Amino acid sequence: MTKGSISLKNLVRTRFPKRSTRWTTQWKKKQAYETAEIKQTFRSADARADMEATVAKAEQQREPLVAAIKAAFVPVTHTIKIVAE
Repeated sequence: MTKGSISLKNLVRTRFPKRSTRWTTQWKKKQAYETAEIKQTFRSADARADMEATVAKAEQQREPLVAAIKAAFVPVTHTIKIVAE
């Protein structure tokens, strides 16, 4: 980073920690589910017997996780003004 520059990544973390944490928490839950879904559910005996039903059931369980991410995601309504010194 050059002298006088602003790290937007750090700015967002310090100015909007609750919003960021809420969204991140929901995203991590969905990622954990999807990892298990691929490693276990889609490789199970049930999946080999009827993959379409397995996928439908998995998507049914995944939908609330996606909805929680959308609900936790709140657009930032602040404006950052950068002025040359």
